[in-house]
Amino acid sequence: MSDDVPPGSAAPDWPIERWIALIKGLEDASRLIDLGMTELHSLDGANDFNHGILHLLSHGFERLVKYTLFLALLNREGVAPDAAYMKGLGHDVSRALEALLDVVSNEPKYADRPAAAEDIAFMRDDPDLKRLIALYSRFGKLDRYFDLNVLIDPTVATSIMDPAAEWREIENDFFDRIPGGLEALASDPTALARLMPIVTGEIAAVLDRFHRCLARMWFWGAVGEDGPSSATSALSFINYLNDDELGTPR
Repeated sequence: MSDDVPPGSAAPDWPIERWIALIKGLEDASRLIDLGMTELHSLDGANDFNHGILHLLSHGFERLVKYTLFLALLNREGVAPDAAYMKGLGHDVSRALEALLDVVSNEPKYADRPAAAEDIAFMRDDPDLKRLIALYSRFGKLDRYFDLNVLIDPTVATSIMDPAAEWREIENDFFDRIPGGLEALASDPTALARLMPIVTGEIAAVLDRFHRCLARMWFWGAVGEDGPSSATSALSFINYLNDDELGTPR
């Protein structure tokens, strides 16, 4: 079977197995992200286990970005990217996202929407998102087995930052933005339980917006005519999430 289709058209010659793989892949990616977000919201003064969050979110966003890139390239070129290209992206979410944005930025059906232009600018320029995606990229490429690598070679501990420690640095940066947060914690250590939901909510808002940006590509024409029908089960909810709902536990 050939992948060749007119650019911007559907892919009617795909066998049912391929459509099932696409739909299931999108559902799995979004479930991983949703589970990661649930774990994120569970962090508090007593629970600081962030390793599971890194696994779930790095894997979920990597899959979603790559599925979106695959369809966006097929929509633009009329030919699906081959295995060598997709595997060549490795686990680098930042690299895959940059490739995706380069493609969809030139798709008029999508990019000409003012809201899509805002999404693209957010994904390219938001410093908090860039830092989070860079962490997920390093985690996927190098750091999933950080402790095991240190066990094998202790010099790793001084050459690569512990991803859990980097996550805590991100949390601290968000914590510093809470008006009066440091003063409240200094006077009452138990205030952490009250303040941590603010921190996790702000981080979650960034990630929810990113998730929504990717979902909108499927419904706004960035990946071709079959985007909405392919993504309905996986991405409809996040696609319609309002700004004031970003970062809220669900």
